[in-house]
Amino acid sequence: MRYILLVCVVMVWPAPLWGAETCVWSTWSGVASAVLRSAPEWTSLQKKQDLDRSQLDAAGVGPAARAEAQYLAGAPLTREGEAEVRYEWTLERGGKREARQRLAQTQLHLTQAGLETRRSELLRNLAITADRWQQIAHEQDILDETVATYRALIRQFGERAALSPEQDVTLAVFKLARDETLLKSGQLRVESEGFRSQLAYLTGCDSFKLPQEHSKERSAWPEFSNQISQQTSALKRQQEAHLAHARALLDQETVQTIADLAIGPVARWSLDEGSSKPAFGVTASLPIGASQQKATLQVAQAAFALTEVESSLEDRKRAADYARWLSQYRTAVEVLRQGFAETAVKDKHEKMEQLFLAGRVSASLIIEAHRQMYEHLVSRHQIEWKAMEAYWNLRYLTGQIQEADL
Repeated sequence: MRYILLVCVVMVWPAPLWGAETCVWSTWSGVASAVLRSAPEWTSLQKKQDLDRSQLDAAGVGPAARAEAQYLAGAPLTREGEAEVRYEWTLERGGKREARQRLAQTQLHLTQAGLETRRSELLRNLAITADRWQQIAHEQDILDETVATYRALIRQFGERAALSPEQDVTLAVFKLARDETLLKSGQLRVESEGFRSQLAYLTGCDSFKLPQEHSKERSAWPEFSNQISQQTSALKRQQEAHLAHARALLDQETVQTIADLAIGPVARWSLDEGSSKPAFGVTASLPIGASQQKATLQVAQAAFALTEVESSLEDRKRAADYARWLSQYRTAVEVLRQGFAETAVKDKHEKMEQLFLAGRVSASLIIEAHRQMYEHLVSRHQIEWKAMEAYWNLRYLTGQIQEADL
């Protein structure tokens, strides 16, 4: 699940400046600002907004006028013929221009709602990443101290002139334990480098410095309501924008079934042996039969009905997601409240280090104690990560996640 975050941390806000000015951040909210400002995907998203605005302007333009001219000649070598010129305006009926403008406006709102949703997704994923990053730092501190202890003990054995068979085996065991600890440290480096690569892509910084200060261990876990409130959710606004766009599309297809009237002046000249007889009048045309428009309207009606059903399903899905994250959050918090705090583990580790280096504890107990302390810390971090993952998703679903929250 941790590695899925590396794929999820994407998208945007507002223009592609490609990186913070210094690429050095003292807080994770500063990292969020740089990501929201510099994510490369924003270029295409900005162009999509520009396109929607252009379509909104174009929607207010009516059909172009139409001019026609024709000349019919008589028999060869005669001065007989007929010429006709007409000019027509198309008069839109049924509020077609207003329907086009509403459709273009809802498309712009849909694009903007989608951008807001992606922005919230990015903040959520970045917040979860920040929590895991600090866990990695804590685990790495323990491993570094453990490796330092093993190296000190190995050095003590190496300074002796001769080793008994038991001491020789003890030295070999310490070296194996040191190597195992270095492997665990390497795993953390691989994980952290994955995060760094993703952040480099999002910020445009080839090298950067992330916040060094470790956040304090969370002692208070806020409560969440049993029922989801979606009034401020970006997801809900995107859903409403999608439904409004489908309704506007249906309205446009409905008015398209109303035929437009084309009307304008017409002039005709008849040529007969050099004399010209003009005639003037008015032309009007109205299409008869609208089978194609009716078929298109049926498609739009079916699409709108589908959108309504999907909108209802989205409400149910978000409610189900909220209930699932809420259950995970409450269960993980309950477990955390029963276990040892991370600070307690660190205190115990420091006391044991002193006993180890003084040679007052057996080799097997030294190794087992270090392994147990680290495994305890990792287990706590896994539960804590589950709690924080649920916490940020709950805030995301209810629209309560902001840049300053990181």
